[in-house]
Amino acid sequence: MSVGISAIWAVAFGQSATMAKSYYDQQSGWQEQTTPVTTPLRALAATREDSAWAVGDGGVILHWNGKQWQQVVSPVATDLLAIAFDPLNQGWIVGANGSILRYKGNTWETVTSPTASTLRGVWAETAKSAWAVGDDGTIIRWDGIKWAAQTSGTTVNLHAIGGSKADDLWAVGANGTILFHQYNRWKEWTDKPAGTADLHALAWNHSGSIWVAGNNGALWYKTGFGSNPFTAVNAATTNDLRALARQNSRQSWGSTSNGALITKTGNDWQAGDNLNATIHGMFALPYGALRLPTPLPTVSIQNVQNAQTVLEIPLTLRHANWHLSGEDVYQFDFSALTTTGEYRAYVPGLGISDTFKIGKDVLNHAAYTTARGLFYQRSGTALTEPYAEPRFTRPLSHEYEENGRKIDGVFTMLRSLTHRCTTMNPLVVSRMCMVAGTMRGITANTCQPPPRHCGIC
Repeated sequence: MSVGISAIWAVAFGQSATMAKSYYDQQSGWQEQTTPVTTPLRALAATREDSAWAVGDGGVILHWNGKQWQQVVSPVATDLLAIAFDPLNQGWIVGANGSILRYKGNTWETVTSPTASTLRGVWAETAKSAWAVGDDGTIIRWDGIKWAAQTSGTTVNLHAIGGSKADDLWAVGANGTILFHQYNRWKEWTDKPAGTADLHALAWNHSGSIWVAGNNGALWYKTGFGSNPFTAVNAATTNDLRALARQNSRQSWGSTSNGALITKTGNDWQAGDNLNATIHGMFALPYGALRLPTPLPTVSIQNVQNAQTVLEIPLTLRHANWHLSGEDVYQFDFSALTTTGEYRAYVPGLGISDTFKIGKDVLNHAAYTTARGLFYQRSGTALTEPYAEPRFTRPLSHEYEENGRKIDGVFTMLRSLTHRCTTMNPLVVSRMCMVAGTMRGITANTCQPPPRHCGIC
């Protein structure tokens, strides 16, 4: 399972005309996308390159399907100001008058809110952990059953919330306010630059580093976990910064109130493109290979139809260092999953896989050999350069057939094995593994079938 092509979105309200604007960059520069609404869009989030969501005034909710934005049914008419998804695609939207919407399955539904204050930021960790912040120091928490008010220790308006985990969570707001959550309590973080600029946005990484942005080009940075202070950095602008987006260590973006962007690909921030619109929100999907956290996380298998986690399994190192890539291979075994349906796998710190199916007969094809082991590749996605070394490129061989089986495939001869299979002792490749959204059966020094299904990262 891997993350490849980059994608970043921005939503805005046009300055020259009353129209909602969306911008999309997939390694080819910013391109304006047509939207079906004219009201301002305030925030957006994405789970995949072909699935992004934008929200705005009047209860507007839009969905990006990889080609265009489409308006979807909204259960409210109040202004919607923030949106976030947890790794298993449960989504939250918050907005004016304490409005809270939840995305579960394929629809947005209202959820009882413990506050009437306007909510301006939301962050989601798991199905049982989400947080939202808003006016008058409001902080609320979702525990998997209900939202409940939390003690913030402040009465200033809070604009954004985020962090690497619930026990290392940050909220920012008016008058330079920064709050930190740890050990089940919020406290104000005072080790920061002097000033009372309103703070509107933050970005973070899984090493605990935090970027905070606000009015008059305020841009503060804190390295790592622990008590390190926030320090001011040169933002390459004195305009108000309204949004931040970060794409691993590859690149970061910031947007100003007049549509000018700032960007960071090395050590310093620089002036970027000007989109000539008031940018309210930005969101970037990860790019390239991601480093797994230590200790290794638990993998969750999710039923796509009802968004429920049906299996949790450990991720294990296979100690297979590929000579060209120099990367380790990790595996998870979901043999216990036998119920037919559509599923996704989520690896914390890595992301969520493509959808795959468990059918009545995944694969039951006999392969014979007298001299060598076989590598059976079952690929529903072609893997080409530059995403693979030339030696490891592969074509699309065939796609999944739910109630049948495919006879063709791509077989690669491996090195000679000391233990040989014969036609009297056939090798039955009836199990599968998943690599980068594709399925594989692997044999090595044995005539026994590999595990029923496994995932390899």
